[in-house]
Amino acid sequence: MRTGTSWNPWQELDSFRREVSALLNGGPRWGNDWAEGPSFNVYSGEHGVVLTAELPGFDPEAFDISVRNDTVTVRGKRNEEAAEGVRYHLRERNAVEFEKSFRLPFPVDADKTEAAYEKGVLTVRLHRPEEQKPRKIGVRTA
Repeated sequence: MRTGTSWNPWQELDSFRREVSALLNGGPRWGNDWAEGPSFNVYSGEHGVVLTAELPGFDPEAFDISVRNDTVTVRGKRNEEAAEGVRYHLRERNAVEFEKSFRLPFPVDADKTEAAYEKGVLTVRLHRPEEQKPRKIGVRTA
């Protein structure tokens, strides 16, 4: 039992659940629960789909983005080297590796796919093929 603070059994249970989840999924946690990998926002518009994720500390060369028909896969790896000659009192930043795939509502033109990494945010722009873009149909009058 802790001294100086009130004990919250639900908080302890949630912490235990996260630790067990991390062990069973064989990987490190990201933020509060990284068993599922980093969080992405995925939104679409008239011209295609945009994926964004906050991924601080990654080398842009460590990302691998692939497109196949209507599925995009994003892989990344961050190495966290231990400093020599120091004793860590707390170490929460670890080397991480992830792979996440997204099935899109339409096939994308892989040749027009663009990716940028700025200020710790990865942005992937996926364009619809021309034949998949919505077309406006004019109405004739008599």
